[in-house]
Amino acid sequence: MGAITPKVRGALSLHKALGSAPLDFFVMTSSVSAVLGNMGQSNYSAANSFLDALARHRAALGLAATSLALPMVLDVGVVAENDAIETSLTRKGLYGISEEEMLRGMEAAMMTRPQKHQWSPSRLAISMPVHLVMGMEARELSRAIASVKADNVDAFWINNERFCHLRAAIEASSSSSQNGSAGDSQKEQQQGGFKTALEAARAIGGAEATVTVIATHIMQRMSGILAIPVEDFEMDGPSLGSYGLDSMVGAEMRVWLFKEFGLDYSFQKLLARTTTFRALAIVVATKLGVLEGDGDGE
Repeated sequence: MGAITPKVRGALSLHKALGSAPLDFFVMTSSVSAVLGNMGQSNYSAANSFLDALARHRAALGLAATSLALPMVLDVGVVAENDAIETSLTRKGLYGISEEEMLRGMEAAMMTRPQKHQWSPSRLAISMPVHLVMGMEARELSRAIASVKADNVDAFWINNERFCHLRAAIEASSSSSQNGSAGDSQKEQQQGGFKTALEAARAIGGAEATVTVIATHIMQRMSGILAIPVEDFEMDGPSLGSYGLDSMVGAEMRVWLFKEFGLDYSFQKLLARTTTFRALAIVVATKLGVLEGDGDGE
């Protein structure tokens, strides 16, 4: 609730205190995460969704309101101070904007003021845009997706039916079509390579070889997420958490483990000191039925 309460109470307090005052503008800064969602940040997404809903509510009452959904801003704020956040959002196929672009968005939000002839609630809701979303331009999204290695991009939002028109616009551009096809092909080849290696290890009949193949596959994924060379990881230790596995990266790893192996592994276990790449590979191998045991999934 720490991320929800300040936004909700603050916005409601202003809404109630101002009453029906004929304001020129009432701008709330929301986030693109409220539109797309964001793994591990459901509370933050929910808080910003409330601002979007409040803007629509005010508009329906005939009051000035605009909710400006911002993407990551690259040169000021929390993203500028934390490279890990930028890297995480870039892997989701998103792109950032500059401070100047953000200020232009603010200006546009302030200019969406109701006209005197629009004060009928039914007309106002139609003629006055109350939800402005930045960072979702199809061409820029296409470039952002293409700039990430095929085995590292996780544009989870693109297959959501709500964004089918946006996806069509992305795929319609020539650069997106070429890069997208190449990326899909590369991803399939890499996935096929892992399966082939796993089957070969199983055919040999050695548990050690099987665990090594799985551990290497996990290390390759961690390498892409953390931008650390695979050679810098040690299979038998130290723990995964010692390499800088924070809440955002941990959430991404948990989702990947579930998609890749059907393993539901808690964040606490992922950060445990005993969770080395080899230990996690043994859990995965057990889950897949490659090794005997009850596994350690949930």
